[in-house]
Amino acid sequence: TVINRNLDWINNPHLINNALIIIWVTGDPSKQSFVTFGFIGLIGALSGMNEYGVATFQNMGNYMAPPTGTGFYPVNLAQRDGLEAADYNGDGLCTARDVTDAVRAHNVSSTFIVHSAGPAFDESSAEVLEIHNAYGFAIRTVADNPEYFGDNLVATNHFRLLKPPAYCYRYSRISDSLETSNQLDVNRNWNVLTAAGVTTNLQTIQFIPAQNIIRFSMAEPGTPAFLIPPTQVDMDSLFSMFNVGINEQNLTNETSVSIYPNPGKDQINIVIEAGENRSVSISISDLNGRKVLQVNEMTLSQNIFTYNWNSSRVPDGVYFANIDLHSRTTGKTMKVTKKVVIAR
Repeated sequence: TVINRNLDWINNPHLINNALIIIWVTGDPSKQSFVTFGFIGLIGALSGMNEYGVATFQNMGNYMAPPTGTGFYPVNLAQRDGLEAADYNGDGLCTARDVTDAVRAHNVSSTFIVHSAGPAFDESSAEVLEIHNAYGFAIRTVADNPEYFGDNLVATNHFRLLKPPAYCYRYSRISDSLETSNQLDVNRNWNVLTAAGVTTNLQTIQFIPAQNIIRFSMAEPGTPAFLIPPTQVDMDSLFSMFNVGINEQNLTNETSVSIYPNPGKDQINIVIEAGENRSVSISISDLNGRKVLQVNEMTLSQNIFTYNWNSSRVPDGVYFANIDLHSRTTGKTMKVTKKVVIAR
């Protein structure tokens, strides 16, 4: 299974500059860790995937009507409930249906299209929930596909089962691609969505459950996300970074360590401010403990020392900068560890 999404909204600089990936880690056996894509302040799963390999994305639907009833529940929190639970519906499986059931369990206040997918061996490996407070819901699967779609399930901002389908140019572009060939590998899956890209595309996200790989692009001012080459991360590494302890000693008033930019791309600056008569050693390691940089002991000739790390030679990911500050006066060594994220 491969699941993709284009998040199209508005070209608001506050959205573009405040895109956020959040890693949620739990020690509760009834829950599981998961990753969400969104914006600062958003704690629901507008776009998310859990450690088992289930992903869910939410689009708005095209049939608008005033909501009915009371006790409304945020749809993105319902999606999060389905992702976070080890088995939301208690059927003994963790599948896309857990997310679908979590959304259906609540009274949502608008019109939503929630598309979810999981590992290919699951019975409900992919499905689209079309739901509206006033009209009810429908669950669409590949069984409802045009024959030439094959095993590819497509969702945009339009109902196709709950209500008569309306024309959608993005759906039409994807449909044309599938009519040419419905055999998709990972790269063509990404490219098909690129063909349906619009100028207001803020995030393009792809998840491959069998490999636990997330690929994504974030819009930049003046450039939609689908035109930006994707960054690839291993989801296991995102979760394992929380299993690596960072035991920092308290720095004295005369000592500080700062790293910028962080996240960074091709150059990371390590700035050390320390008292006189000290020496410094720097090593940088990846999540598996492999050293990618070793700077042997250097004597500080001034109170502020800057080291410029050429990080263009390492892949995207999480790294740890280990800094030893040795006092030649007292003979004591202060150890400082800082997390560094490389994201291009």
